[in-house]
Parts: sequence; C-alpha cells; structure tokens
Amino acid sequence: MATVGTHYGIPVDEDGHVPEEELLKHFRNVMAGRQREYDRRRREAELEVIAGVPDAHRMPNINLAKRDYDSTSDTVIPLQCTPEQVAVWWKDPTCCDVQDIDTAGPPKTNIPRDMTLEQRRSQGRIKVVATPSEEAKLRRELVMTYTPEDLRRIAETNPTIAVKPTGVAYSGRYVPSRTRIEFDRKDGFDQTTIAHEAGHLLRDRDPHRDDVITTRNPEIGIEESCTVAEQMARSDKPDYTGYYMSVAVYDERKHVWRKATRSEARRMAEEDHDLFTYGRGKGLKGDEALRSVEQNWAKSHIARLFTSRGMAVNVMAREYGNVEKVTMAKPRSVRAEEENRNVTITNATAGMPGVASANKGGRQITLFGRRGR
Repeated sequence: MATVGTHYGIPVDEDGHVPEEELLKHFRNVMAGRQREYDRRRREAELEVIAGVPDAHRMPNINLAKRDYDSTSDTVIPLQCTPEQVAVWWKDPTCCDVQDIDTAGPPKTNIPRDMTLEQRRSQGRIKVVATPSEEAKLRRELVMTYTPEDLRRIAETNPTIAVKPTGVAYSGRYVPSRTRIEFDRKDGFDQTTIAHEAGHLLRDRDPHRDDVITTRNPEIGIEESCTVAEQMARSDKPDYTGYYMSVAVYDERKHVWRKATRSEARRMAEEDHDLFTYGRGKGLKGDEALRSVEQNWAKSHIARLFTSRGMAVNVMAREYGNVEKVTMAKPRSVRAEEENRNVTITNATAGMPGVASANKGGRQITLFGRRGR
C-alpha cells in the first residue's frame, strides 16, 4: 500500500482509494481518544456532584462511537473514496459520515465465490449490514460454525445481521421482533459471539427443535444458560463469557452458595467447553451439537447460572421436571441420606469447578485430571 503526501497524510491503495481497513482504524483511534477524554470529564463531574460543588451535574454514560454511528449525517461519503473526498471527515469524523464506517450502509448479499452452491443459496437470504471485509468474515464464520442444513434454517428466517459499534451495553444481541442480530465490531465479532446470537435465533425460530433445553424459553436464566451451552458446543474454543461470573459456586467452608471468582469462572468455562465438545476441544455441528446440549446441560457449570429466580437448572426442574434440582442441603433423615448415596455427582450437583461427572465409591474426583486439576 502506497501513501500519498496529502495535507493529512491519508493512506491510499494502488488505485488511489483510501483502504477500508485504514478508514476503520482511523475512526476507531479518533473515537477512542475522544472517549477517554469524555470519560475523564465524566468522572470529574461525578466527584464534583458528590462533593456538593454548586451547579455541578452528572454527565451521561455515552459511547461516542455508537452515538456517531447511530446518528446519520446529512453528508455521507462513499466507502470507496479518495483522500480528497474524505479529508474533512479524516480531520473530524463527527462532521459527516463514511458509509459502513460510521453510518449504516444498505444491506448486502456479497457471497464469497469459494462457497458451495448450497451455501451460496442460503447466504443469499441473509442480509448483512457491514463493510465488505466484515461481511466476508461473518459469512465464513457462519459456514465454519454451522452445517449446510443449519445455515438453511437460519436463512429461512430472512435475518439481517449488522456489524457496528454497540457501545458498552452488549457485544452481541438478537432482536426477535426484527429477526435481527447485531455484533460489536470490536468486542463481539468472533465465532463464540456469533454462535451465541445465532443460537438465540435458532432457538426462537427453528421449527425442528422440540426439546425445552434447545428451544426459546421465556425465563431469562434458562434462555441464556442453554444458549451459552449451545455456543460452547459449537465453538472451537471456550468463551470466557461474563455469564460464568454469575454461576453459583458452593463454598464448602461457609456452606453457602456464592458468586464465582474470576479464576473459577475461567476454569468452569474451560471445563464446560470440554464437556460439550466431548473432550475434543473442537466445535460440533448440526444435530450432534444439539444432542450434546440436551444430554450435558444439566451436568454443566452454566446450568447453575444464577438470576433473581435462582439457578437455571433449579428453575428448569420446578417448571418442567425434566432435570434434577441442585441442592447441597444435608439429608434430614436416614432414608434421605441413603438415597443421597446413590445420586450421581456431576458438575451441577457438586456445585464447584473441577468436581467429578461421576460418583465413584461416593468419592469426588477431578473431572479433568489430565490438566492436573
């Protein structure tokens, strides 16, 4: 890539256009700098309010890149642009917009030529709002994560997928009313997040699913817990998602349930990934992925995802009776104690990282001994 000596030193390619990646990088860097300054002033304003400074007021928690992207300017510069066309934007990205960089362009169906006819047919029904390189990456991730049949089922919903700055609220989300998925282009544009959000869509819209564990659930704890399970089953690596920070862990010393520590959350994510991929460490596809979720969810750590209604596995047990309730309460009778001896110890029933998925002689053993745990 050559660089021309314009007034702003804007990079150009051999055809004289500013490369897409340079436009993205420039927008990201400029907005990151302004975000740091805004956050610094916001913290100072908060301290002034706390200190009772006259006329002090709180500043809203705003993501400037998201606000700029969501507010389309009267002037929109085409993505394929020359340094002369984009010079004013390069100086101040808030004065106008570049299509697909800081404002949404039209939905696209540019399909990589190396895909099969079946893949191309399905991808043609999936609209993508993103830059060309983001679109190509997204479509390849879909092919890597889903079978042609899964991809066809996604395509049958005629979804729109957008890659954009989403701010601090989320790295990805599924909007059922619009059959729309959004990914943050910085923190949410990876296989694990794609598998999670597309998992929400399939749980909601795939008519071939009939198990309560793999279909959309109105209870948020069950829905997110089971979606994380499917995401783990389909992904080639564990996702250290924040959901694991809300998994209940049993404290044997205090005999209480508590939130996981960061290291426990990381370990539980790794163990669940091994559980849902049958120890292969590579994501499953199609019906094999669904069967793994149905068979292993109740044994997993993510089944203990805790919300205001309790652990997801316990809510599932109360509402549907298809899984065993998790409890660490001590037996109150001889009969209950005898029955407890025959209960298989799983990650869920044991309530802590590194505990066995089987009860051998009533003794808990490490689930993944090959890791020295």
